[in-house]
Amino acid sequence: AGLASLKHGKFAGVTEKLLPQLVHEAHVKGPVARDIMAMAVRVGGEVYIRQQTAILERDDYLPGLKNIHVPTLVAVGDADVLTPVADSLEIHW
Repeated sequence: AGLASLKHGKFAGVTEKLLPQLVHEAHVKGPVARDIMAMAVRVGGEVYIRQQTAILERDDYLPGLKNIHVPTLVAVGDADVLTPVADSLEIHW
């Protein structure tokens, strides 16, 4: 529904409702939040649509990760809402 409304010209930018998914809770209010919200307005809805479409349509690289045979660091934020630590465990074998 979000992308569909954007395609009809309804871009509200990054709202306070969305911020907790993007930044640590300590930064939902204040300069970091203001910068993110301003950036979203500055780049506009078309850029947001392209970015979200690219994310949704990208190939799943998870099956190919088993072909990596060199030491590899997987860095994860313990407060990441979109990619929680538990999800990172899928690529440890």
